[in-house]
Amino acid sequence: MLRPRLVKSRRFRGLVCHRPIHFALDDDAEARDRARKLAVADARHTAEVYATAAGVRLGEVISMDGGGAQPARSRVLMGMQSAGVPVMPGEISVTARVHMVFALLPGG
Repeated sequence: MLRPRLVKSRRFRGLVCHRPIHFALDDDAEARDRARKLAVADARHTAEVYATAAGVRLGEVISMDGGGAQPARSRVLMGMQSAGVPVMPGEISVTARVHMVFALLPGG
């Protein structure tokens, strides 16, 4: 961590970043759709596990509320690379949440 007296020197001016850096996909629609489909599949699977444990079956979906897939944020990478800032490759995660309510049917 830079000490305040170092930040004041000319050598270290401009090295303190006050905003986080975010990376994004050029087109994240496919990744967002995949995340949503996986969220629905996971919700259905979890509901089936609970229903089986309770001795009932899942019926139709009564309601579904998706928080949506979290979008990737800004496109800083291109500007940083053109400025000669070294950037290490990494991963971008896209997540989705869904809340589903199912009708319950007698076990069978």
